Amino acid sequence: MPIYVGGYYMTFATTRRLMAKLQIDDRGASDDYLERPINNWLAGHQEVGHILAGAIGHPVTGQPNEEDGILFMLQFVEVQRQQVPGGEVPRGEEPILQERKRDLRMKAWLMEAGGVEENELEWISLRDLYNLTINGIYPQYDDFTGPGTVYTIVDITPKNIDK
Repeated sequence: MPIYVGGYYMTFATTRRLMAKLQIDDRGASDDYLERPINNWLAGHQEVGHILAGAIGHPVTGQPNEEDGILFMLQFVEVQRQQVPGGEVPRGEEPILQERKRDLRMKAWLMEAGGVEENELEWISLRDLYNLTINGIYPQYDDFTGPGTVYTIVDITPKNIDK
């Protein structure tokens, strides 16, 4: 079932300023991986509220010099489609998630605590084609240690598969 998310987008440069202000260690992560240290921080600071961070390409808005960045997701909507007589699946319009009072409070927090200017925040509503919510809608702590992480590849294919 498709999931739609709504939240505040900011460029990677703005995100790095926010991280410095909140003392979030980026662990040497490149821009595309900044969601991991941010979500680790959010998982340990639940008093901030329900926010999930995800790296995205800037949605096409027709503006020049669009940049990739981080989406701080605040709304999550699952669209459920049902089978109807005749076998067709109804397709409605995509939901457009609008800012709510709760979202505006989080915007104020991003500006006050994070040092982000209002013109650096953009409300965005989109279908989760990035798999931002693949591990759920709550930030979870992981063992991200930065780009120095070494992974070992282990073949777990059953040995007797051809017998």
